[in-house]
Amino acid sequence: TLAYAAAKQINRDVYIYQCTMDTRPEDLLISPVIDEHGGIRYVASALVTAMIRGGVAILDEANRMSEKSWASLAPLLDTRRYIE
Repeated sequence: TLAYAAAKQINRDVYIYQCTMDTRPEDLLISPVIDEHGGIRYVASALVTAMIRGGVAILDEANRMSEKSWASLAPLLDTRRYIE
């Protein structure tokens, strides 16, 4: 709630990703969706979309993620600013 309110205060779009204990590192990058023809296509995740558009990403229930998923985010949490 605090992150959402802060993002709205600075007029930023908010992108929420619902984390689970099954969240894999690749899930943080892309999301499969069913297109209008019934096929599967891949789109940028909420995290990547927030990075590209300058929005705020909220990782809801991130404490449920595995250490491997957290490790994939390490470069975002320091000065490197990229996703492995």
